[in-house]
Amino acid sequence: TCIDLGAKIINDVSGFDNDENMVKILSQNPEIKIIIQHCQGTPETMQENPQYSNLIEDIYKKLDTKVNFAIQNNIKKENVIIDPGIGFGKTKEQNFEIIKRWKEFRTIECPIMIGLSRKSLLNINNSNNDEKDLYTLALNSLLINENVDYIRVHNVKIHKQFTNLIQNI
Repeated sequence: TCIDLGAKIINDVSGFDNDENMVKILSQNPEIKIIIQHCQGTPETMQENPQYSNLIEDIYKKLDTKVNFAIQNNIKKENVIIDPGIGFGKTKEQNFEIIKRWKEFRTIECPIMIGLSRKSLLNINNSNNDEKDLYTLALNSLLINENVDYIRVHNVKIHKQFTNLIQNI
């Protein structure tokens, strides 16, 4: 497994839905952190007209249920990170609403990760990765300024340089 190869964090984009062994493996490895991500539908269907009764409330309820499921299956809450799933069964407008309102997930009492790196919501699909990384950094700078716990990025180097730079301000 990836744990045997040294992984310390598992990013489960399905939030336990696609691998029935995930909970068992994590409960047997109490030192491993898990990112539980929200996703509406499957990778094949998630972008086909995603709809919610109440976007933030629906995502919140699903993530809260999955966190409780993890705890009931002997995964320590301090090992759980939640991700509202930018780009996974959401429209561009819904993704931006999540970015604006991510702090509402704080009451689940788990660290929060936002992953918007190089996503289509940047509206520059035909651009090269350097340009996508600049737009990613711009949006992530807002999240960093708001003290989000984790950001998922492709270009670690520019984000590290940026965070080092703003520590001096």
